Amino acid sequence: GAGNRRNGRSVDLAILGAPEPVYDVFEQQIRREYWFVPRLKYLAARREILSRFLSRPRIYHFEYFRDRFEAQARHNLQRIMILR
Repeated sequence: GAGNRRNGRSVDLAILGAPEPVYDVFEQQIRREYWFVPRLKYLAARREILSRFLSRPRIYHFEYFRDRFEAQARHNLQRIMILR
């Protein structure tokens, strides 16, 4: 049901709250996956996606994930936004 989907999304989004070195590798992997997208277009689209996460009142629906990953996820997203 809906709870399982929300839980699945939280698991999928857990990478956002990984330690910086792990998250940086994730970002590099995403870029490699979209190698065919021109750099400026990719950066604009990625910035839009990340800003949507940051604009949410909370990234993770479940308290378990919020308690463990929310602060680091926001830090990672803000850091990446600044670097781009």
